[in-house]
Amino acid sequence: MPTFRYIKIVDNNNPDDFMIDVTQMQDYRMRVSALRTQCIRHHYYGVGSLRPIYKYFFQDYSFYMVHKADFPNLRDARMHRQQVMDECLRRRQGIYEQNNNIL
Repeated sequence: MPTFRYIKIVDNNNPDDFMIDVTQMQDYRMRVSALRTQCIRHHYYGVGSLRPIYKYFFQDYSFYMVHKADFPNLRDARMHRQQVMDECLRRRQGIYEQNNNIL
């Protein structure tokens, strides 16, 4: 079964603004590089279609792998992406709650 990696791309100025991308590539940094190249080709040369993830490449962004799992196909991996997104949101909410208790 193929291994899929889930990448969180986040706006550093607004940590609540992020997206999760999924890839089969061994090195998730190569996926982000490919996305950035596609973004540049679309923005400057009109090649390809506009994807919502492109907005992060025009901001102060960072990315990292948040999850890795095996699935039989890409469709199942994409369905699991929402669960990964929900988990990231729950963790983010937990950080807010901890900080509010400190004050």
